[in-house]
Amino acid sequence: MVIVEVVVRAVHLVIAATWVGAVFFFAFGVLPLAREGSLNAAPLERFTERLKIGSRIASVLLLLSGGYMISLAGYEDSLLSSPAGYLVLAMVGLWLALTGLVEVGAARVLAGAEDLRVRTPGKRGTPFLRAATFVGVLLLVDAVLIRFAPALF
Repeated sequence: MVIVEVVVRAVHLVIAATWVGAVFFFAFGVLPLAREGSLNAAPLERFTERLKIGSRIASVLLLLSGGYMISLAGYEDSLLSSPAGYLVLAMVGLWLALTGLVEVGAARVLAGAEDLRVRTPGKRGTPFLRAATFVGVLLLVDAVLIRFAPALF
């Protein structure tokens, strides 16, 4: 059973880090090119669709693996009464925020890219996707705190 726990935890962290990295790259690598007009609408639309699909897949996989890890750790009874439980609840809230911010940001980019425009969609999606990056970093910090919560509190 220990092997399964380690694999689930590793997969969970790799997916989370990849998701946050993809959002970061899109917000700070792709969107600046769109805002300055260096990127055509077709590639912007394809990149955004892939980000959106990848984000949805990552979100579902993280929900499933996170739920499994919560049941393994026995947090169900202490979610509302322990520092580790509060960190788990914070992670769920941050997960929801990241998922929502990526969805809204991608929708704003796609709305203009479909009209063969790139600068305005890039500007409209940037605040949401940069906020998503910030939330993603908070998620990763929260993951570290959860891991070391018993020693901290």
